[in-house]
Amino acid sequence: MTKIVAELFGVPALYHLDTLHHYSSFIGPTLPQVAMLVNATRRPDFIGPNAGMRYGVFESKGRTHHSNDPLRVSAKEQTAMINTINGLDPICRIACITSFGNRQMTVDVVDPTDYHKDAFSMKTENADLKEPFRLTQQLFHENVTHEKIVQHSKFKMVKLEAADLEFGLRQDIYETLEFGSNTDMEAQLKKRGRKESIVYPDSLISRLSVVEDGKEAVASDGHFVRVGPSWERWMRSTDAQS
Repeated sequence: MTKIVAELFGVPALYHLDTLHHYSSFIGPTLPQVAMLVNATRRPDFIGPNAGMRYGVFESKGRTHHSNDPLRVSAKEQTAMINTINGLDPICRIACITSFGNRQMTVDVVDPTDYHKDAFSMKTENADLKEPFRLTQQLFHENVTHEKIVQHSKFKMVKLEAADLEFGLRQDIYETLEFGSNTDMEAQLKKRGRKESIVYPDSLISRLSVVEDGKEAVASDGHFVRVGPSWERWMRSTDAQS
């Protein structure tokens, strides 16, 4: 859900801070260990760039029951732990809290008004901009792949039998991932973050309504997913309960 919310702010891809730090030295030799605050806050989960390579800050939380005020406060304070990115204020600080109850999913989106007094600043010039696509790259390396035309674009695909999913990535993004430079990936992110590239969702289910049979969708970062029969049964049971 945080990914979908980020797209509403023109951010096509999210970078997990811990994973980014593992692959690059984008804050220096060590990532600051933010002191625990009264509400057990720490650094946020994600950052992500828009078409102008300005970054937003995002925190993602999930609960099996309804969210509560302390959780919202904690999530908001985590997004406030970054002051500036590349010398600029974040374009947004968003905490996305997904909870389940009464057979429905609820998403709370909250934003702090300012950064925390102990917030740190960071730079991304050494960041691995391919990081959000590394798992997809690994899937392609470890499985038999095929090509498919979706919405007039070529995709590299893999069938995930255990998950009953067909998963893919736009061919041009895949080629950038495999053979391009960090600058090439930055150009892809700028392209994906432009307003005309963002599909603003009316709802989560609307993600599956782009094509005739309602079983597949393409995200703004170029990823593709198509659900199999087991997911169709779940979707029908969900419709029956709503």
